[in-house]
Amino acid sequence: MSWTNELYSVYERFADKDNEIPLLPLSHSTQNAQIEITIDKDGNFKSAREVAKEDTVTVIPVTEDSGGRSSGIAAHPLADKLIYIAGDYTKYIDPEPKKKYGDYHKAYLEQLKSWDESSYTHPAVTAVRKYVEKGNVITDLVNAHVMKTDDTGKLDSTFKIQQVDQRDFFIRFKVLGLEEEKTFADVSLRESYDGYYQSLIKSVGLCYGSGKELPLSTKHSQRIRNAGDKGKLISANDESGFSYLGRFNSKEEALSISYDFSQKMHNALKWLIQKQGTGIDSMVLLAWESNLQPLPELTAKGISYEDEDSDMDEDDANYDSTVEAFKDKLQKSLFGKGVKIDPDSKTMIMTIDAATTGRDSITMYEEMPTSDFYENLQKWHEDSSWMRFNGKKLKNEQNSFSFYEIVQNAYGTENTSVDKKLQCSAYLRLLPCVISNKKIPNDIVQSLFHKACNPLAYDSKKYGWSNAVEVACGMIKKQIIEKKGECSMALDKTCTERDYLYGRLIAIADIAEAGTYKKGESRTTNARRLFNAFANHPYSTWGVIMQRLEPYLNKMDPGKRIWYDKLMQEVYDMFSKEDFENNSALKPVFLLAYNCQVRELYAKKEEKDNSDVSGESEEE
Repeated sequence: MSWTNELYSVYERFADKDNEIPLLPLSHSTQNAQIEITIDKDGNFKSAREVAKEDTVTVIPVTEDSGGRSSGIAAHPLADKLIYIAGDYTKYIDPEPKKKYGDYHKAYLEQLKSWDESSYTHPAVTAVRKYVEKGNVITDLVNAHVMKTDDTGKLDSTFKIQQVDQRDFFIRFKVLGLEEEKTFADVSLRESYDGYYQSLIKSVGLCYGSGKELPLSTKHSQRIRNAGDKGKLISANDESGFSYLGRFNSKEEALSISYDFSQKMHNALKWLIQKQGTGIDSMVLLAWESNLQPLPELTAKGISYEDEDSDMDEDDANYDSTVEAFKDKLQKSLFGKGVKIDPDSKTMIMTIDAATTGRDSITMYEEMPTSDFYENLQKWHEDSSWMRFNGKKLKNEQNSFSFYEIVQNAYGTENTSVDKKLQCSAYLRLLPCVISNKKIPNDIVQSLFHKACNPLAYDSKKYGWSNAVEVACGMIKKQIIEKKGECSMALDKTCTERDYLYGRLIAIADIAEAGTYKKGESRTTNARRLFNAFANHPYSTWGVIMQRLEPYLNKMDPGKRIWYDKLMQEVYDMFSKEDFENNSALKPVFLLAYNCQVRELYAKKEEKDNSDVSGESEEE
């Protein structure tokens, strides 16, 4: 139960701090309120207003039953829905058969009365009790024009606030004349209720979380991922099925947790999610450091490094210096200024998703020394980074990729987004690669590779295909490093691998043809038209590409033509006859060679300010 202990520790250490987002007190939860009623200390109605959308989340006192209610009658102690608070509820609705509406209001009043008559009472409780006992809540709201009726005098079914039907409005209170008029922000009221409620708990036993004999809880918190979340992480309410029967005689034998431990653990989790959780559809990703020091976002891309002073050339040292500068800047970006890692510090990473409507599930949990976390995160960004086009010029700009870029390019298209469930699943598979230095899933790399081998699926006027190639190259590079320990982003002119050489050839053909187009002319080269066929059958497709390239080579001035012929011949000479005539599909490294060769050729064009390349200078 390490995650529960870590969360309990967070509550114990930070509950009394001056937090920008307050930690929920014990015996409290949150609810989205639609209406705020203002009364005086004598329980007289003064006014009412619609709660602004940005202010809707409201801290409310709850019982174990009401905090996890999904059906049946379980009243909240103070703020609640109209069906509980309004004594005139049935006057304004068409009652459903067999539904005992009066029981809801009766349960609410009995609970409020018990609190008010206890030694833990509070002036706000007395005021609210006096008001709701009058039974005119909806009448007051209609007269205040906060709620609307139709021609029959019933609640207008078409009127809603924040997409909530009038019959389901949640009401909170403000009491004039108190030191803190907002009941949902009154610390003394919260302490009053916690003392009252814990005095009611009679069941005492061994808490599996703390190891102490304490009042036990059998019903645990919901609304974990957000204020509308009905799921629970801990639940055993199926006494006739197979939740625990067959292994234990009772749910207490299966799991025994004290009310104090459960409240603190769940409230810390809700607080951390609200404070620094990342929502991905229904899934929440949460990472926290034991001292709550800020952590880098796991799914985001790293920093970029652009060498402002030098364009790419044939000097590999230029690449090496860029890579070293990227590593240095990445380290500074991840660690920040003045960040010192406590040697005893730990980092916890957790993902939570809905298993069913009423059940949440921890789909991943890892904890590790924070130093290891940073080391693995830095390695991920270094190993998966790639030189990227900066939108204007092709310069030495190195960057890693966000999870969204990886997943979108692997499973989406240029015009359609990835299914959210598939996105969550892919994120879960990528996370161990980042936090634990696990191998990147091969099917994701293969999907990226195959997508990047189909340029005709992308709009040639946009950056989509270039981005797909760069993302694929970054992940292919990561996979090569996992196998071989290193992979350079510079063009390797000594590599004699068949796949690498074929990647260089199609890059030369692509740039050679594009270089004959008029300025501003947007066309797809034959190399790109046949790119997918070339990836699957390089030998037979290369003959077609060369046949179609010949007219464009003939358009060039002699010096430029000679230079391209010479460059291709240099690559030919590095093939063995057997490798060149091998027509089997190319491996992903072919894409790396293509991109590296393209970047080098484009860099040469930029150096010449888009002028023709002279044969003499290129031979140098």
